[in-house]
Amino acid sequence: MPETVNVPTGQTVSVPFMDTSLQAEALSVYRSGQAGDHPTAAIWVNNQQANSLPPGIITVFDQQDGHVGDAELAGLPTGEQRLIYFAQDSKVQIREEQTEEYRLSNTRVSDGVARSEWTRFQNFRFEITGPANEDRTVLIQLPRQDGWSFKSDAHDSDTAQEHRLKVKVPKGKTITVTAQLSLQDQTELRLEDIDETLLAQWRGNGQDQALQAKMDKLIELRRQLSQVQQAQNLAVERLNETIAEQERIRANLAAVSAQSTLGERFSAQLAQQEDQIASQRQAVQDQRDAVQKARQAFEKGLAELN
Repeated sequence: MPETVNVPTGQTVSVPFMDTSLQAEALSVYRSGQAGDHPTAAIWVNNQQANSLPPGIITVFDQQDGHVGDAELAGLPTGEQRLIYFAQDSKVQIREEQTEEYRLSNTRVSDGVARSEWTRFQNFRFEITGPANEDRTVLIQLPRQDGWSFKSDAHDSDTAQEHRLKVKVPKGKTITVTAQLSLQDQTELRLEDIDETLLAQWRGNGQDQALQAKMDKLIELRRQLSQVQQAQNLAVERLNETIAEQERIRANLAAVSAQSTLGERFSAQLAQQEDQIASQRQAVQDQRDAVQKARQAFEKGLAELN
């Protein structure tokens, strides 16, 4: 100590051993996805002094409101910066909205497989309402995600764990801040796995009008493919039923005399079924041709999404 200190019996005296000014800024800090819509009051401290700040309790005073909170400092080495949180800022309210969308950039179809390249977006919108009688500086923290690109007009800085947005909120005003994360993605799907439901989800994920029109056409082509596939399955099922019935009649005919009344009736039924089977085989082939045609149209429409 620069001078002696007298401590009366039974009393406590607090004596500063460092009395200096630090670069600091009052902030209201909001973390995306947090519970509650009020940010946390904090102080950003930049220690450019020659000495480190030791661990200890921080008492925060405001010139207007006096004592506003307490915090604990784990120590601050020289040349480092840190956010120190000390209380909830109930005078600021932040409403957060998050949406997600996909945008198709390229599709290739070969060997019955569709390979698509997408851009996936996460959109953030923050509506910030400040106090009626004082300005605020608000810092918004968004967790970083590996592989994702980030952009925002309010982008201030990044850490290893988060992106930071920083805005001034004039007293009595409400401002809006937006940010976007994007990721390049690839999908590989068999055509059979791309149904109307999946296409409807693709259509509803932020496409422009031209692409939405293509998606509408593609959904209709996929619906037509589903219909002819169902018709083909029904035709095959009917053919199999007729063949099974023919085998049953053949077995019955083998058990009776061909010259008997019953044998003649079985023979007549066999002849009728031969004609029916021939007709049904042609129907199955026609449906297979229809499926092939509808499949080709669907593949073409899928490739035209580029």
